[in-house]
Amino acid sequence: VANATAAESKQTLQVLIDGNDYAGTREYVIGDPIKHIHWKQSARKDNSYMTKQFEAYGNTGLSIIIDCHSGNYEPELMMTAFDGIVESALSAEDYGRRNGMETEILYIDRKNSRKRFISTRQRDYYDLISDLPVISAGTPLTESINLLQSQGMGHYSQSNILFCTASVTPELLRVLQSLKMKRRNPILFVVIPDSVLPDERKKMTAQLRTLDYAGVTYYILSGAEELQGGQKRVS
Repeated sequence: VANATAAESKQTLQVLIDGNDYAGTREYVIGDPIKHIHWKQSARKDNSYMTKQFEAYGNTGLSIIIDCHSGNYEPELMMTAFDGIVESALSAEDYGRRNGMETEILYIDRKNSRKRFISTRQRDYYDLISDLPVISAGTPLTESINLLQSQGMGHYSQSNILFCTASVTPELLRVLQSLKMKRRNPILFVVIPDSVLPDERKKMTAQLRTLDYAGVTYYILSGAEELQGGQKRVS
């Protein structure tokens, strides 16, 4: 089972989760983020910096959805996938809280009910992990995808929605692309253990190429130990 302390020990998620759209430039003022300086326009100004302006949409917090499904793997590989899913979610939750974002974890529990988790202390993570369903193979992601879709379409939902899973389906990809078109910022974390056969790995990663065209960010991890070096794809 994933070690809940990983969320406290890893500073791993340098992802774009600001929920903003570029809307032009203005003169830089003290306190503006350095990363938002528009260097090309600044070069045209004398003794002046220009900073990018953004228009926010929705609630710029972070919703993290845990999906406990995998491919038809051996039990050991399924647990590797489960560790990667949980640690990805906890690391993202830690990242959000540390950056002052309203952060929540959503999942389908063992009784097939929708649950919302907000941590107030580290020991709460153990309650979350014990409430998650046993990871399963070959089961449709229907309930998790429905949760993703309803969360993304909600009027007061968070703009940033991170989906952690070890299974990829055309329906999941369709919903992620749909949320992007609805001005949300979906991010996919998919765990594919190293021991997965090359043909199966190639088949899974090939499906993800559709996200490139939609501009959806996704990460491919082999397991929890790679949270600091997952393969990042950003369109």
